[in-house]
Parts: sequence; C-alpha cells; structure tokens
Amino acid sequence: MAGPAPTRGQRAQAGALDLPVDASGVIPAEAGEALGQQVAGLLAAETRVIIDGMPGRVAEERADFVVVGTTGVLTRERPVPEPVATAILGTTLLYETEGLPESVDAEWTLFADDGPVPITTTDPAATMESELTTGAPTLEWRNTLGEYSLPSVESIATGKPRLPLASLGLALLAALVLLVTRKSESRAKSRKLALGFLVVAYLLYPFARVSAEIPMISSARLSKDQAADVLERLLVNVYRSFDIHSEEAIYDRLALTVTGDQLLDIYLESRRALELENRGGARVRIEEVVVREVRSVRRASESGYEIDLTWTVGGSVNHFGHQHFRQNFYDAVIRVVPVEGVWKIESVDVAEERRLL
Repeated sequence: MAGPAPTRGQRAQAGALDLPVDASGVIPAEAGEALGQQVAGLLAAETRVIIDGMPGRVAEERADFVVVGTTGVLTRERPVPEPVATAILGTTLLYETEGLPESVDAEWTLFADDGPVPITTTDPAATMESELTTGAPTLEWRNTLGEYSLPSVESIATGKPRLPLASLGLALLAALVLLVTRKSESRAKSRKLALGFLVVAYLLYPFARVSAEIPMISSARLSKDQAADVLERLLVNVYRSFDIHSEEAIYDRLALTVTGDQLLDIYLESRRALELENRGGARVRIEEVVVREVRSVRRASESGYEIDLTWTVGGSVNHFGHQHFRQNFYDAVIRVVPVEGVWKIESVDVAEERRLL
C-alpha cells in the first residue's frame, strides 16, 4: 500500500518552492495567495492517500498563513507581509467519500530532515497523537466506531390525520337502525340497540383511530410542540446539506427541505455563513439544533404556517488539530408548507443572529 520511503534528494526536490521573497526576506502580502496555492498543490501531489484500498481524490485544497498562539492555531484576519524565516502556512486537503470509510492510509513524503513529524488523528470517538518518520511514513486509520453512522438528510412527513372511523361508523349504524324501524313494537329494541352502538362508539373514540386523508380536510396541522419538532428536523437538514462539496448534491439535499424561490436564497445564505465559519481551513460540524422557544404558530395559507421562534445551532470547529465548540443564536419567522406529504420551508425572515460561544 505504501511505497518505499523517499530519499533525501527526492524530499529536497519535492520541497522546492518558488518563494516570492523581496530583498529584506519578506513575503509581500499580495503574494501570499499564490504561494498558498503552490503549497496546497504540492501537498496534494506528494501526499498519497488510500481510502478503502482506492486512491483518494482531493475535493478541496487551500492554504492560509497562520500564527500559533496560546489558544492554538489562528488564521490571519487579512493578508500581511510575512517574514520568510517565521512564516507558517496552514494547509487543508479535503477528501470526500460516499460513506464512512473502513480504512485510510496517508503516506507523507515531504520530510525536511530525518526528524519525526507529529500527527494528530481525530474521529468522532477519539483524538490520538502519533508521529511519522522516514522509516514509517504512513498514517494508518481503521474504523473502530462500531455502530456510529453518518448524519443523514431525510424528508419530514406531515402525517395524515388520525380519524375515529370506527366510532363514526357505529354512530351512523345507530342512526340507520332508528330510521329503518317503523313499527312501534320494534322501536324499544331498536333504541336499545342504537344506544349500545353509541356507547361502544364513545368508548372507542380515543383509541380506534385510523390515519387517512379526507378531501377538504387539511392533513397538515401543527401545534406549538409539533412545530418545534418539525423545525428542529428541518433546520438540521439545511445545515447537514452542506456536509458535502458538490453544488449539485447540496442543491438536491436542500430540495428535500426547502421549496420555492427560498431554495436559492437559503442555499446562497447558508453557503456564505459556512464559508465564513470554515475560513482558514477550519471545518465546522453541526452537532445540535435546538428550538428554544416557539412564540406563535399562525395560519399563513390554506395549509401553510408561520412559526415565530428562536433556536440555537451548536457544532465543533476543527482547525489544524485544535477543536472548540461554537454556538449561534437565531430569532426568526419561518413559513412551512406541506408539499406532497412532507413539510418544507417556504421562507425565512431572520430578525436576529448572534454568536453565543
């Protein structure tokens, strides 16, 4: 799987860069982006990654100048001149897979000398520290996550109304018994029989219900508690749609949750927000969406609802081995409508957005 360790000459050749350094030994601010592209391309070409026995494909590569502080690695807010003797480039290579892989092997070839290269491996279960050397240049990761599964995006069914059909049938039967009984001597027995049907109908009313759609009766009804549950699941879907990088696949995922003109608006706004969160190679993984309060649920149309609510979004931010939790707060009115038996977001009007952590 891994080839022989590269020789010192090979490493020196692979590590050669066209450094845009001025006479004072400084990399100009305007040259940083091009240099970052050089470095990211070099690492993508020289790092051999095997995923489940097949060569991995780089879906995204980027490099940013960073500084190392007491709180970890921080990305420059804006480009500045970088002294070449102290400049540090943080580089991110992203490999996408169809599902959770069983094995990943990454061979590092760009050793500057014979010293070890420290490695931090993070997965949903643990974080492990190790190192690579010229004699053992391959990082090996094996899936030991057990029953852990990747978060999915699924449509949210509106559900059909549960109607007391048995009770309604017995009540109709009681009415028919009384209507067809004309002889006076039979009326007493008919009344007793009809009364029996009505008693049984009353007893069955809370329990014997069947999910069914009746014309002219809306199947999509929302209480405050139901609205909180539906919105949590819909919002989780929106955020998880961006776990992948294919624009077509993102759009298809969002279409399960969003309808109408808002589909494009939510796509563009969510992408902008996540790009800001992910700048400098940081990767944000959404871990929780919690509806904090549903203030009102109002009919917006024959079948749609306007929900006035607040919610928080929490997730972990991984940045060059450093991880911390981030949480944002939102106050908005969201309109939802049933479309072919599933709930979808039709519009979002955000009144407030702020970071809590």
